[in-house]
Amino acid sequence: MKKKLLFSSGRILLSTHLKHLLLLLMFVAFSQTGLAQTYNMSNAAVSTCSGTFYDSGGIGTTLTARYANNESFTKTFTPATAGNKLKVVFTLFDTEEGFDGLMIYNGNSTAAPLLSSGAAVGGNATTCPAGAFSGTTLPGTFTSTAADGSLTFVFKSDTSGRAGGWAATISCEAPVTTAPNCAGGYSPATGATAIAMNPTLSWTAATGGPTSYDVYFGTSATPPFVVNQTGLSYTPPAPLLANTTYYWKVVAKNSFGSATGCSTQSMTTGSSLTYCATSYSSGTGSGDFIGLVQIPGTTLSNATVGAASPYYTLYPQAGTTTASLQKTIPYTLQVKGGTYSTCYISAWVDYNGDGVFSTTEFVGVSPNCGSSTLVNLTTSLIIPNTAVLGTVRMRLRSSDTSPGASSAQSCGAANSGYGETEDYLLTVTAAPSCFAPSAVTASSVTPNSATISWTAGSPAPSGGYTYEIRTSGAAGSGASGLVTSGSTAAGVTTVAIAALNPNSEYSIYVRSFCGGSDYSIWTAEVVFDTPCNPTTVLPSTENFEGSASCWTVAPITGNNWGLYTSIGTEVPSAHNGSAFAGIAWASGVSTDALLISPPYNISANGNAQTRVKVWVYRATTGVAADRITILVNSSPGITGASTVLNLPRLITQAPTVGAAGWYEYTANIPLSFNGSTFYVMARGVEGGTSSNYSLGLDDFTLEFTPPTVGSFTPSNICASGNDAARTITITGTNFIGTTAVKVNGTDVQSFVVNSSTQITAVVSAAATSGTVAVTGLGGSATSAGSLAIYQNYDFYADNDNDGFGAGAPVSLCSINGTTAPAGYRTNNSDCNDNQLQYLDADGDGFGSTTLVACGVTNNSDCNDNQLQYADNDADGFGSTILVACGVTNNSDCNDNQLQYLDADGDGFGSTTLVACGVTNNSDCNDNQLQYADNDADGFGSTILVACGVTNNSDCNDNQLQYLDADSDGFGSTTLVACGVVNNIDCNDNQLQYADNDADGFGSTILVACGVTNNSDCNDNQLQYLDADGDGFGSTTLVACGVVNNTDCNDNNNAINAAFSFYADADGDSYGAGDLISGICAVDGSTPPAGYSLNDMDCNDSNAAIYQTVLLYIDSDNDGYTTGATESVCYGASIPSGYAAANIGIDCNDNVAAINPGHAEVLYNGVDDNCDGQLDEGFQIT
Repeated sequence: MKKKLLFSSGRILLSTHLKHLLLLLMFVAFSQTGLAQTYNMSNAAVSTCSGTFYDSGGIGTTLTARYANNESFTKTFTPATAGNKLKVVFTLFDTEEGFDGLMIYNGNSTAAPLLSSGAAVGGNATTCPAGAFSGTTLPGTFTSTAADGSLTFVFKSDTSGRAGGWAATISCEAPVTTAPNCAGGYSPATGATAIAMNPTLSWTAATGGPTSYDVYFGTSATPPFVVNQTGLSYTPPAPLLANTTYYWKVVAKNSFGSATGCSTQSMTTGSSLTYCATSYSSGTGSGDFIGLVQIPGTTLSNATVGAASPYYTLYPQAGTTTASLQKTIPYTLQVKGGTYSTCYISAWVDYNGDGVFSTTEFVGVSPNCGSSTLVNLTTSLIIPNTAVLGTVRMRLRSSDTSPGASSAQSCGAANSGYGETEDYLLTVTAAPSCFAPSAVTASSVTPNSATISWTAGSPAPSGGYTYEIRTSGAAGSGASGLVTSGSTAAGVTTVAIAALNPNSEYSIYVRSFCGGSDYSIWTAEVVFDTPCNPTTVLPSTENFEGSASCWTVAPITGNNWGLYTSIGTEVPSAHNGSAFAGIAWASGVSTDALLISPPYNISANGNAQTRVKVWVYRATTGVAADRITILVNSSPGITGASTVLNLPRLITQAPTVGAAGWYEYTANIPLSFNGSTFYVMARGVEGGTSSNYSLGLDDFTLEFTPPTVGSFTPSNICASGNDAARTITITGTNFIGTTAVKVNGTDVQSFVVNSSTQITAVVSAAATSGTVAVTGLGGSATSAGSLAIYQNYDFYADNDNDGFGAGAPVSLCSINGTTAPAGYRTNNSDCNDNQLQYLDADGDGFGSTTLVACGVTNNSDCNDNQLQYADNDADGFGSTILVACGVTNNSDCNDNQLQYLDADGDGFGSTTLVACGVTNNSDCNDNQLQYADNDADGFGSTILVACGVTNNSDCNDNQLQYLDADSDGFGSTTLVACGVVNNIDCNDNQLQYADNDADGFGSTILVACGVTNNSDCNDNQLQYLDADGDGFGSTTLVACGVVNNTDCNDNNNAINAAFSFYADADGDSYGAGDLISGICAVDGSTPPAGYSLNDMDCNDSNAAIYQTVLLYIDSDNDGYTTGATESVCYGASIPSGYAAANIGIDCNDNVAAINPGHAEVLYNGVDDNCDGQLDEGFQIT
């Protein structure tokens, strides 16, 4: 977004433009005399050689806001005098820099060459593109070199902000016929000293119509030629030698020669370079400044709060505002923006020391570093081997608009009016003879030790490496902060570091030893933290009140965890106490951060289950992505971590809750972490939009998970039993580490923990019935049910398990004397305890399923209350034989043969079974007599059958009969009882006649299929209509006519044949195209309308044009031609611009007054009579 402050109406640039204002007032006075024309900027074309050219606001007495916003005008000036060249000299210029631009083109349109200002794209690429004039610098003088001498001006302004406009004088220069004069106004002045080593030489335009300039430059007093150019300035290749005298000369040229006697200029350089300036319309006023610039591993670390106008600072080459950089070494350039929310910082380094920050010297641009965010530039800073040694300049530009200043915007305005520029002087030194190692890491970090390692530079150094472990201070800065240091032999890239302190931060630095006294640079700082000693005793709690010992935080992206008493209304208070851990929401910042517990090690407790308990704040605000995830890992990081809880802020996300507030969540720690040290981490994730909200976590506990008792087997035991009989198996959870097992408060005799889910215990003989309780590392648990402990009673064996006992009593353990154990009863009434007895209620010898103490030995009776009879043929009618399962009647005439009902008495039975009937069931309809229909025509004979038709009307049951309604002997497809024996009639309701010649007219012969008329005069010969009676028929068939169809016009007896002609579309009697056959006419020499006997027409769409003739070209129509001919299509008369004959060669066919027949006109400088001479006999003056 562009942020600009509009100029106030009182802005008067007297300090900058006093002479421009005075000149403008002179223009005002001059215009009031009426002696000069004024031209305001608009869309127009003007022909003039004098006047004053203004912006659209026109002439005025002030310099403020004369043109309007949103302007887009194009104006072309052409010299009023032919052959002259238009000249425009700007005397006043003031537009909104970078946003309102004037483009000037060397010709009569925008397609002509752009007379570029050399400026890059401004803050608005549409209204101020590259090459536009913008700001307060006078554009200068412009003289057209176009063929017509014209200049075109295009002005565009943006939507807001404007300035004073411009004024320029207009004149014309006459054609030049001599060499130009020498240029003047040389800068630097001859003899000048202490000139920058990257100077620009300039001069004022020579008089006499120069078209270009030869430039000579060098250290010789007679400098050599270097370039021919049209511009009024020249920049030698930089940098020049310091403190050296140079000579230069400029010689103006045109087509008539070079200027003579031009003087040689001299100057002496100093030892410095001049760099371009940057500009900002608004600067650092809204917090758009560069907050920090640093290169880790060097002395450069400069924190600032922004410069005042013109928002530029060049820092001294000393202390924390400079750095010494080696060639080819990659450095990280870190920057931090100001307080405004968006900031993008671009960087350049003038590697070749030529005083120019070129696009090839662009280092890169940072990601958003607004709101004082420290970031790295996206590319490393590497000084190339081609860079100069010694001092070079680095430039940084800030912008509040993405993507920041481009590689081409090191000077002037950038892509935003907000920001500042900082320049730093750096010292470039030679590349080291060996390179620093890379990929420095710390691994196997314990509370007291770590292993550091690195990757060798390429090639690897022959002298090995030196290293330092520090708690403070830069590498190589001395004993203060140095913990340990040492060296390794060549090829050794790993060192074990001991004697470290728990819960401490250390920095690693490594460099290569190149040999002798030469070392590479130190590697960038690599930081690692030693953990606390592991916690081994649980429970372990943290309530985050004021501090959290051994807890650490690790941001992945964005902000970090912190301790809060509240985060506004988003997390209004702690769960318990006064503080909690949280992540505060920040606009535009997406956060992903870890809150990491101290290390835990419970390996001494084997596989005892542990669990985490934590309170998390839930709310009605936020989005699904705002959440806290509880992770467990063997190292303090997310790689390889196990997720045990996933807790969103939003209460409508699972696990859902009913209202905003603090909620406790619990999860077991995976047993795989029991054997070694592990960490519990809270990963907080929240976005940076207005829909995202802060996160809160409180009251953390890690403890052994209490046991649970699910069930036990058996559910009862006998107190009098042995150990095996009193053994129970208990199932549940978290049994590892169990210290006691009780039954109804009495310790068991012994127990074994088989697994985390099973215990085997021998119950004490003294125990009584009651619940089972288990006590472990995390507490105690009691079963829901009770273990029953029983005594002994007398019972009788029930061998056949029929509920009736027998024999002597047996003493057995039971819950009471009336509840017998399995296989025993309280009675001894069984007649036979080895054979089941069944009830036979109907006395048929077949028993039911009801067991009795005494009865029959089978239980096969289907119904013990109803006699059953055999039904061998399964027809539902029984014989007189009793069976265990059968039917309840005995009425069957023949129980071995099925009987069927014959209701119509035809000897064929239906499918209805009866006790007595016929033995077949083939009758299709037992209530209707059926007759045979052998020919399947629906009409039956007189023969009865089981299945047939119900009538007996068929005349011949062995031959199909068809209906002949029209009595022509041909039957239809309709079957009848009596008719004809064929069915070939196409229409049995209409007589058909033969049509042998297929003309639609029939003869008198009847046929099965034909036509319905019999009017044909000759059914073996086609007849054609002869309407005009000329004996030639048309193509229309008739019943009676002629036998030919050759008449092309059967309505005119004079026309009957076809001929070939050419089409005549415009009706001028001249045809065109291909010959068309089949055209009906009286004869071959009389074409009908629209046709012609010839194809000569060269334009058949225009009746006035019809012939093509080779004519002479006579452009000026004076009867004389150049001799060139052209094939021309025309009509009755020769068109303008052509002649039938050439009466003489015209030397100028564009002017009718110039030809061999014209008299010579004196003193006009023209060959009027084409004799090759001008004004012969006279001298032109």
